[in-house]
Amino acid sequence: MPFRIRSNAVALLALLAAGAAGGHAAQPDSATITIIGAERMVPLSKRLAAAYRERRPEIRIEVSGGGSEAGFRQLAEGSATIATASRPPSKEEVQFCRRKRNQEFVGTPIAMDAVAFYVAANRPLTALTIEQIRKIVGPVSGTWEELGLPGKAIQLHVPRKTSGSLAAVQTRVLGKTVFTRKKSEHETVAALLEAVADDPKAMGLAGLFKADGVRIVPIQRNADTAPVLPTAEAVQNGTYPLAHYLYWYTAGLPEPAVRDFLKFALSPEGQEIIRRADVGPVPLPLRPE
Repeated sequence: MPFRIRSNAVALLALLAAGAAGGHAAQPDSATITIIGAERMVPLSKRLAAAYRERRPEIRIEVSGGGSEAGFRQLAEGSATIATASRPPSKEEVQFCRRKRNQEFVGTPIAMDAVAFYVAANRPLTALTIEQIRKIVGPVSGTWEELGLPGKAIQLHVPRKTSGSLAAVQTRVLGKTVFTRKKSEHETVAALLEAVADDPKAMGLAGLFKADGVRIVPIQRNADTAPVLPTAEAVQNGTYPLAHYLYWYTAGLPEPAVRDFLKFALSPEGQEIIRRADVGPVPLPLRPE
């Protein structure tokens, strides 16, 4: 599978696995866990929190959004216990955490997502290659005519600039090339997809999301490969080119209450909750070792 988990996350996952094998580690009588970060991960975090509190009602879990940037900042400042993100922290965010807490961010992958490209439901676009995507999102924006369809400029709709979807496209598609300035930014994926549904000239990029009036365009690695939709299987096995992890971050290794909650999220029960949630993200293919 063509995904790499950062080394600090590997160490934490090993620690969680060891804790699970130990069986009867002491647990706190009460604690408050505050989760702040990516809007994308709020529904998922809330479902996991609700299920966990059914078994540990003495643990209070508060979940809110505000974006990955806010999550990393508040985790570094100590007002959040977990920051949620689909991107790694920036160098500036890492340095801020070191200054404030003398700690490193440690990310634990809890689910998977993918960057999808959306068009209006009646737009007859059968597939996009990575090279075509590079042209669409790059500094010289692509046109519909270049895709074999009538129309001039593609009206590109994207999430806020700190979105993990944008970061994934920058890393996996553009590299050092800059993003186009000709794009409309949206605070929520729902607003983004509504704009795409209402405009046949529009194309949107975002994480996996269900909405009326739009459809997801299959992606090809190159012109010689088959188009692939971001199904759960294709995301998990890496067949879909733009799949990525979703992370819960802590500042340093987590305290016992947080560690137990992380173990729950990674357990078969927690991963089944992610599968049944049907809010976009998909479970991990296997617990990483």
